[in-house]
Amino acid sequence: LNECEVTFVGIYCPVEDRLKRLKSRKDNLFLTEDFIKNQTDQYDVFESCKEFYDIWFDSSLLNGEEIAESILRHNKNAQQNIVPQFLVRMSQFSDIDTMVLLSKAKRLVYEKAQPQFWRYAGEEGDNTQRQWFKQLLEDKNYLMFTASACAKTSVDKESDTQEILGFIIGKLVPAPEVYNPGGLTLMIDDFCVTSENLWQSVGVKLIEETKVAAQSKGAAQILVVCGAHDHQKRKFLSEQNLSIASEWFVGGV
Repeated sequence: LNECEVTFVGIYCPVEDRLKRLKSRKDNLFLTEDFIKNQTDQYDVFESCKEFYDIWFDSSLLNGEEIAESILRHNKNAQQNIVPQFLVRMSQFSDIDTMVLLSKAKRLVYEKAQPQFWRYAGEEGDNTQRQWFKQLLEDKNYLMFTASACAKTSVDKESDTQEILGFIIGKLVPAPEVYNPGGLTLMIDDFCVTSENLWQSVGVKLIEETKVAAQSKGAAQILVVCGAHDHQKRKFLSEQNLSIASEWFVGGV
């Protein structure tokens, strides 16, 4: 393949979604709930190969046609050396469901790195987060931005549908009284993009917009939470002139 233009595409499907799909499948008698769970526990091919993909998708968030169109756009933009156009705006109530799904996908990946610390709380946890995000939209101490791009019904035809590419939530907090950083701290925990190849475009714009808004409210420094295993995000954050100030060491009691 050395003389060919090759795009490596990864398709990720959370185990919860695979179990739901199993209920409607009758074509494979050997595919059972135990098989799927054991397969996930024993090895995870997607995670082990993730860094080699040029682009990857979560099939619980996008259907087959949407993924195919995104691959075509990715290849077209790569050939033209163009970053897909997108808009960063303040988050809206209509964004919440997709934001929760993106957050869930990230947390399921994080759970594999720390099964106890990031143990998935199930649908009840998702519902709690959904209500929490809605409350934050009306809280003046929080800054929430969403990145969206126009989806396309064909490679060259625009549609009115907005595809959400990522989101960020920042909280303005005062520093402990023993420190004086010169103003409030912009703390960012929930910060997701649909694919790791979007950190350098969507990720950059999201964090820039949040910093500008935070500065106008008296913020003097930024703090971004990132898992120790999240190598692509850590690389992106280091390129934003951010350095590690503290780390958590986690273990059972």
